[in-house]
Amino acid sequence: MRLLKGKSGRVTVLAFSPDGKTLAAGTYLRLDVWDVAAGTVDSAEMVYWAALPGSLRFDPKGRHLLLGVGSNGGVRVINPRTWGVQEAGKFDSNLVAVSPTGLVLAAGGRIAAFGLTAKGLGPRKWAKSLSPDILEGLDFYPDGKRFVTVERHFVRGARNEWQVVVRVRVRDAGSGLVLHSAPSSGEVGGQPSVSPDGASVAYAAEKFVIVHHGGDVTRFVKVPNATKKPVTGVAFHPTGRFLAVASGDTTVRFHDRDANWAVAKTFDWQVRGLKSVAFSPDGTLAAAGGEKGQVVLWDVDA
Repeated sequence: MRLLKGKSGRVTVLAFSPDGKTLAAGTYLRLDVWDVAAGTVDSAEMVYWAALPGSLRFDPKGRHLLLGVGSNGGVRVINPRTWGVQEAGKFDSNLVAVSPTGLVLAAGGRIAAFGLTAKGLGPRKWAKSLSPDILEGLDFYPDGKRFVTVERHFVRGARNEWQVVVRVRVRDAGSGLVLHSAPSSGEVGGQPSVSPDGASVAYAAEKFVIVHHGGDVTRFVKVPNATKKPVTGVAFHPTGRFLAVASGDTTVRFHDRDANWAVAKTFDWQVRGLKSVAFSPDGTLAAAGGEKGQVVLWDVDA
């Protein structure tokens, strides 16, 4: 295990570069970019950026970091080597997703799709309003042709005008149109993670992790968090078998798909406030972000 001490505060989102050599760690108003092998860090302030899970991504070639910076902030396209920044657009972008082919989704009150060029964000391809529903998160399937959204849907005609149902929707990446839609569990949604094999979709819902079948989102299981605390971060191992879960304490747990998502391994790193978690693309490393800018790195033998 290695403990990297960054310049940020609480690390709420992590992203490895496609080659696994660089790790980006985000917190409110600041971004740390780590050289994984050397353990060195560069850092920059990111004004108006709330560092939500799902707001930070590398492009498929690892040349740029894309950040969603919130209400009317658009997307910031950052070169992590030079810290050159392109401020793209004046739209809501709490969430960002990038397909393997370079299609960029930026989302807040609506979802908008953009091309990606060598210089940064290209022209908008389409936009889709979500009103009156509220988007909780989105992620691409590995084929890049579809993406999944978790949305809070307000039930029309209900006695309680604020009655909410969480829905998981599979959408066409070329248009944003809904291909499949299914109710999920409860009234709280979260940022989804699609497994690299496309077989599972998981998101945090308070003290549970909800795991939908990737090919048939009408099927799902509700997995209680072993710590009885709210789940703060989830990430799939590249094999798709293990799901890492962080809960804001000192531990990260690996849940095993082949054992009905039971806890297979528990790692207690004695670092407080581990809220975010990520795997390197080759699956050999895992990372978890702490409350004082620390990032725990450890070898994975899954």
